Amino acid sequence: MAASTETAKNLFIFQNLRTKEADLYSEYQLFPITGLLQHWNFMAITASELVKNTSGIYALPEIYTQLNRKLDDPSASNNQLADIVQLDPGLSASLLRIVNSAFYGFPSSIITISQAISIIGRTELADLVLGQSVMNVFNQLKINKQVLNNHWHHSLLCGLVARQMAGTVENCEQSPESLFVAGLLHDIGKLVIWNEMPEQSSQLIENTGGVSADYLKAEQTEFGFGHTEIGAELLKDWKLPEMLIEAACYHHSPDTAKNFQQACQIMFIANEIAQTDKLDESFYKRVNSDQLAQQLNYDLQKMAETLEIANSQFAEMSAMFSL
Repeated sequence: MAASTETAKNLFIFQNLRTKEADLYSEYQLFPITGLLQHWNFMAITASELVKNTSGIYALPEIYTQLNRKLDDPSASNNQLADIVQLDPGLSASLLRIVNSAFYGFPSSIITISQAISIIGRTELADLVLGQSVMNVFNQLKINKQVLNNHWHHSLLCGLVARQMAGTVENCEQSPESLFVAGLLHDIGKLVIWNEMPEQSSQLIENTGGVSADYLKAEQTEFGFGHTEIGAELLKDWKLPEMLIEAACYHHSPDTAKNFQQACQIMFIANEIAQTDKLDESFYKRVNSDQLAQQLNYDLQKMAETLEIANSQFAEMSAMFSL
């Protein structure tokens, strides 16, 4: 078989034979489908193609799709929305734990999903369902558990910081809950890359620590795209709100965002706060290198307080999300 025909055949196999287990072999037993791209250095692939080719693996649960569809119906009642959520007992229990936690601080216990909806709102409940659903999708994959836990710990703290910033940024355009979800999902592209190209990803993490702008540059050099592009393409494929897509795409470069620039700026600062161990003068300079704080009318001196509050919520919230 000619080389070009062989390549086309293998590409067809990759595009059409992916399964949730992701352990099929090509027709010629050349290599596992999982991590296939890392063996195909000769075949260029874009971020959108990678997400399209693997969409079956990273599909959101049907329960979230049903909930969103019902939310678009103005005649839908809270009880009807609750009926959908309660199709997943584990999800229902998790959501009730979250709304009864110090994260919300309600004075009395909330014992039903319909009661939770009436108190925190429909959009906020959908945001929580989205966050929990995404974590469930990726926790089932064969990513190193320690790496996965570190990822979710950083993302959760980033979300908590962003949520706290919503109350301190002047004229904040987003709700605290939507910024919390944006923080939870801002690095979601890393998980796709780690699952698809585990060997190269492990090396990049070892070389850069996996959380800095240097890591993004290393990804782009190694793969031709970074986790920001992959994350944006995945959230777009899931038909999520544009703000979440923009925050995933531009949290390292908010000045280049065409839309929702304020949310991207908040995500940049929240991401930096969540991955630092020292709020010193050099950190303040790095975070404010492009005068982001001034653009947001955000007092950088509040960062220590913001981080302290987020840390105080972190232990309980990580338990709520089973981290």
